[in-house]
Amino acid sequence: MKIMSYASVLVGASVLAGCQLTSQNDKSLVKPPSSELSTPVGYQWQVIDNMSDEFEGSELDKQKWRDHITTWKGRPPAEFLPKNVAVADGNLLVKTSTHPNPSEKYTMAGGAVSGKHQATYGYFEARIKASNTRMSTTFWLHSDKHENQQLGCERKHAIEIDILEAIGGWYSSFWSSQMHSNTHYKSYQLDETGKCVRSPYLSKGAKHQHDAKLADDYHLFAAWWVNPNLVHFYFDGQLMGTVNVAHDKDQIPFNGPMSLRMVAETYDWQKNIVPAGKPHYPTAQELDDPSINTAYYDFVRSYQLTPKATNLMSNADFEQADLQNWQLHKAEIAQGLGMSYTHDAGLHIRAGGQAEYQLRGIKDGNYQLSFYARTAKANAAAKVEVIDANGNVMAQQSLTANQFTPYQLSLTNLQAGGKIRFVASSGSAVAIDTLAFEKN
Repeated sequence: MKIMSYASVLVGASVLAGCQLTSQNDKSLVKPPSSELSTPVGYQWQVIDNMSDEFEGSELDKQKWRDHITTWKGRPPAEFLPKNVAVADGNLLVKTSTHPNPSEKYTMAGGAVSGKHQATYGYFEARIKASNTRMSTTFWLHSDKHENQQLGCERKHAIEIDILEAIGGWYSSFWSSQMHSNTHYKSYQLDETGKCVRSPYLSKGAKHQHDAKLADDYHLFAAWWVNPNLVHFYFDGQLMGTVNVAHDKDQIPFNGPMSLRMVAETYDWQKNIVPAGKPHYPTAQELDDPSINTAYYDFVRSYQLTPKATNLMSNADFEQADLQNWQLHKAEIAQGLGMSYTHDAGLHIRAGGQAEYQLRGIKDGNYQLSFYARTAKANAAAKVEVIDANGNVMAQQSLTANQFTPYQLSLTNLQAGGKIRFVASSGSAVAIDTLAFEKN
């Protein structure tokens, strides 16, 4: 969890920090996400240009990527070597090889590409053909540095989202044909001597079994990192699993910036699952065989969810501290478990409270209001009302779901000067997020 103050920090800055979003006017660079996503009404996916690449050149784009990981040389016995990274024929190539200078620690070589830019939340996809060796093919997000180091050992941590882990040349389909996805919260604790040591990971994941080896053809692997507690994973454009991440130590565990990584590595547990009498790592011949030793990345694309220009509400996703046009009673922008549908923050209305949004500057006409809401208690009968300029209720709807649920109201002949009112029941708080107010 990244500690933030709404009095002084714009939440939107944390979401977009380090991102270079493609201009909405530059249509030549915009390719929509390849997966079937339940994109909220009134929102769009905007390309993060400095975290996306079609690999159409002849060398790695050094403005976006490194041919190594600055903080990790690789898990023995495989060291990451820059020579095992290349760009050719419209692909990023990450290879394995024998080690040119083997040592007691490193006896073979893999490859690693790490991103120079970070994002917090978004949709990330890559079209990949796995290598056919007993080293991994991977696509993942990871913290570039520990969060909350200033708060001491037991608060600092790193986070990781593994979109793909596979071993294309493994003996069984569990690793050669299966998409392994995971989330890891990497925290620390003080041991009996007072030394700061790593705690066991808090991990939750999902798997998808394909009917052929992942080294046989290209497939699309993707993740939608929705908010600090929720990640969706996709295989070939279809949702294959959803993870509500572990928050045993942190109510908003996955809310820090991460960069992308594409890696060929060895796992120290391979020796524990190998069939009897079989080698658990590639042989020297396999490591250097170009017909099997290369993972191919056709493209990597990253996207940020942003309000559309047609969305007439200001700060509609509550990712800034700005509450212009709002009048609040027992309500505030908040972050925490269950407070937001997307990204960091949502509008939290405490029991018996209400929030009104003044519809200033709109023209008479037909409109649609869309939003997500959840009540702290099921069937708590919160409500939304649309009030016209004369104080009359034009439309209303009860909000009873205790999981974030989409709601829509169609408004006919709405006149300027009206307002939207959200009301919490006397017995339960309600959270509102990801609003859109659009002209029909």
